[in-house]
Amino acid sequence: MSVIVSLAIGLLIGYSIPSIQHAHQVTKSTPQTLSIITASLYAQLFREAGKELGINVVVTGMGSVQAARQVILNPSGYSIYASIDPYILTSLLYPSNITSWYIAVASDQMVIAYSPNMPKPLLNVG
Repeated sequence: MSVIVSLAIGLLIGYSIPSIQHAHQVTKSTPQTLSIITASLYAQLFREAGKELGINVVVTGMGSVQAARQVILNPSGYSIYASIDPYILTSLLYPSNITSWYIAVASDQMVIAYSPNMPKPLLNVG
C-alpha cells in the first residue's frame, strides 16, 4: 500500500510542478484543479494526498472499466486515470489512442486452494 501512496503523491506533485513554475511567471494566478478518475479503492487516497499537498483535486471513483469508458468519452476531462488493472489500459485506452504509456505499480495473482486436511474450525465444520 505504501507504493500506491508514493505513486499518488508523486503523480500529484509531478502534475503541480508546471503550475507552480507558471505561477511565478504570471502575477495573478488562479488555482488549478486536478481532475482524477480512479478505481473506487483509491479515491480517498487521492483526495487525502491532494489535501496534504495543498492541491485542488476532484476525484471520481468508480470501477476501472467504467472509469476507462468515461475517459474514452471525455479524454480531456481527466488529468490522471488510475486503475487497478493495467489490462484495461491496453485493451480499452491503447486502441482508442487515449494513452501510449502507463506505470504498473504492482501485480498479483489469485490462488484459490482447498485441502481436505485443513483444520475443521477453518472449514466451519462443527
